[in-house]
This record gives sequence, C-alpha cells and structure tokens, in this order.
Amino acid sequence: MRTFTHDGTVRMVWTAAMVARVYLDLGMAAMLFVKEYFGDKNRGYGQQIVEVFHKLRVRKFKDPYGPAKEQFEGTGSYGNGAAMRTAPIALFCHKNYEELLDTARKCAELTHTHKQGYNGAILQVRQKGEEA
Repeated sequence: MRTFTHDGTVRMVWTAAMVARVYLDLGMAAMLFVKEYFGDKNRGYGQQIVEVFHKLRVRKFKDPYGPAKEQFEGTGSYGNGAAMRTAPIALFCHKNYEELLDTARKCAELTHTHKQGYNGAILQVRQKGEEA
C-alpha cells in the first residue's frame, strides 16, 4: 500500500520526467501527470486539477497549458500544488539560475497559471536552489 498524497505523486512524476529529460517536452510531462492520475485516482486530487487532467487527455496534450489557463474564469489556479513539486527542479537545475527559474515556471504553469501559483513555485525553487 502506498501512503502518500497527490502532491507526493506529482512530485515523483516530475522527478521521473527530469531524470528522463522529458520535462523539456511539456506535452510529455503533462502526459505523465495524467497517466499517473488515471492509474490511481485515490490520492486526494482536488476537483480543479482533475478537470485539467481530463481536458489534457481529451485534447491529446496539444496545448499543455490550455486547460490550466481556463480555470477560475481564465485567471488560473494559485494554489500551492506547483510549489509542492519543486524539489527535483532545484536538484537538476541548481547550476544554471535562469534554467532553474524557467523550469519552475513551466512546471508550475501546467497546473497553476495564476501569477501567485507560478511565483510561489519560483520562490520555493529559488530557496531550494540556494540551499543546494
């Protein structure tokens, strides 16, 4: 029995994407998130992210940011989920500050397109990057 939440699941998926270097292909990264969700829906995912995953799958990942941008009447989510998955970004990108910030924002915007959502991820990764 796996005893972790959706935040841990998404962090593990993002880590695997970074190891395989598929995080550079955001459609593929989104596909990995969706595959994991549909493989085990009982991790405590919120309804908003479930809607994003459904739309990504139906649209065949053509616009990885589209469904997240549509949330909350077009303002996007500003929740903490994007910041929860930044640890692997700091590990993989700590030597290149611009790549660190860019990767954090791109990863965040797959699910959190409100400026508070992606900036929270950027702040987290900056802190972790400085610690590395």
